[in-house]
Amino acid sequence: MLDDSVEQDELEEFRRRWKQEVEAKKFVKNSGVQPQLPKPKAFRPSTTSVLESHSAEPDDPPKRDRDSPVVGQKTSLEYYMTAIEKEKVGNLSEALTNYRHAFKLDPDADDSYRQHWQQHIAPHAAATSAAVQSSSTVKHEDDFERHVHLGDDYEKPNGLAPNDTLENLLAQLRGMQLECTPLKEDKPIFIAMLPNEVLLYLLKHVIVDSVASVAHFALVCRKFLLVSRDQTLWRHLCEHAYHDPKDHEEAQIIAALADEPEPRRTQFDQLRIYGGDWRRMYIERPRLRFEGVYISVCHYLRCARKLRKFLEPAHPSCHVCMRSGCLHIFVSRIPHLPTNAIATSYYRYLRFYPDGTVVKHLTTDEPSAVVRLLQPTLKRKSLFTGTYSIKDGGVLELELLDADRPRETFFATMQICSTHRGRQNKLEWVEYCSYNSLRESRTVFPLKMMKPYFFSVVKSYRWW
Repeated sequence: MLDDSVEQDELEEFRRRWKQEVEAKKFVKNSGVQPQLPKPKAFRPSTTSVLESHSAEPDDPPKRDRDSPVVGQKTSLEYYMTAIEKEKVGNLSEALTNYRHAFKLDPDADDSYRQHWQQHIAPHAAATSAAVQSSSTVKHEDDFERHVHLGDDYEKPNGLAPNDTLENLLAQLRGMQLECTPLKEDKPIFIAMLPNEVLLYLLKHVIVDSVASVAHFALVCRKFLLVSRDQTLWRHLCEHAYHDPKDHEEAQIIAALADEPEPRRTQFDQLRIYGGDWRRMYIERPRLRFEGVYISVCHYLRCARKLRKFLEPAHPSCHVCMRSGCLHIFVSRIPHLPTNAIATSYYRYLRFYPDGTVVKHLTTDEPSAVVRLLQPTLKRKSLFTGTYSIKDGGVLELELLDADRPRETFFATMQICSTHRGRQNKLEWVEYCSYNSLRESRTVFPLKMMKPYFFSVVKSYRWW
């Protein structure tokens, strides 16, 4: 009887421990978190037990589940988040590597990330966005993290003129006698001693280099807000932004004689379209931006070694698909891909000058290493220089020359567009061709692989 009771106790103990191990593995697979299991009791089977031959099996360390994390090793969620960050900056090779690691550890890594985003990231996104918009801190370093465009383009509103939410306030301020009052009486405000005419003269020099600086100036007080909305200020900016590049040499001569930055070329035909508002005309009318560079990011597969191992799926079915503009790797086989290719990124740069010249550069170098060198005097391979002109409706025409191919002239037609990220910050391809003067032949290039250009501000650029 004693032996039977001992064997029964040992059997119950074995069943209890086996059940704990099964539940622990299920918990790890569903949540991706290693639970804290209670320390098992000492298990010493009797020599007469029928389980003697199997007594070592429960004491062996359980086989690690594929989804369970290891100390010092990244989880599938961390790999997935790293892949998203790499993809946003255009580093597609590292993004593919991290996606592969993520789905190898967890076939439902995308669902895990979606739950993580809804529970931890989304609640703080609105608060963070509001804090960034309310902050007046200006970064002094160029940041090209968002030169890869994701999401839908900006949708133009209907034909009705948008209402200025501040129009009623501005009408009230124009009828008031506004004065600047010092916050501390012992510290006078010297700028308050300047008349509005002098303030406008100073702002005309500021707004040409930085429209955002005038917007920050308007946030100081009601008087500065009223001065920043003066129509003469925005007319001055429009005459700079929409001038004809062919008149640049004439403008320099007139500016030297008349001490004016630009000849006063009225554009009343265009002004009527925007209700006589110079500020609205500057915001809505298509124009080129000279305070930065337009960047086009392209990806392709090039020959290399071990792509089959690089893209070897961890599960029996795997495919690559696009979701919300982002590349994601799911479980699949890709038999049609070559056995030796890796993802590579290259960049096209366009920089425009007010005198009608343009510089185009094709390279694999990232923006941080190129933008400060992008000038007509730069000597590099795949560097094009030429001229541009803007037609009605925001149609941009380029004529480019390559120093390495003097007999060939390249012609490009693009459309100036806006997106949800800003106004006039996208160049969409319409046509791209070349003309060879030696053979007198014209070649039209397909636009399937031509990605649009998106604008990035470069604070070191001065366009006047």
